[in-house]
Amino acid sequence: MALKIAILASGSGTNAQSMIDKAAQGVLDIDIRLIAGNRPGAKVFERAEKAGIPHPVGSALQHQVKAQAQQENQHHSGGDVGLLGKALFSHDGA
Repeated sequence: MALKIAILASGSGTNAQSMIDKAAQGVLDIDIRLIAGNRPGAKVFERAEKAGIPHPVGSALQHQVKAQAQQENQHHSGGDVGLLGKALFSHDGA
């Protein structure tokens, strides 16, 4: 069963693209459920759009996604949800 993951990103998305490609090739057994970020217009969201992956933007949403992933990990002892990427925070510390 594929590991469900969310990716936090803010830039060009080369790491996210690598994960997308490796998942599509069957190299990684992952299901990328969403790519969230804090920079509207970042190239990573073009990559997500092309791959058909939901891609919300905004620091508040990132915190929500992170909290949901942590909650899922606590409720599923097998670690069924992964969260990849850098922790993204807005410049105001939110």
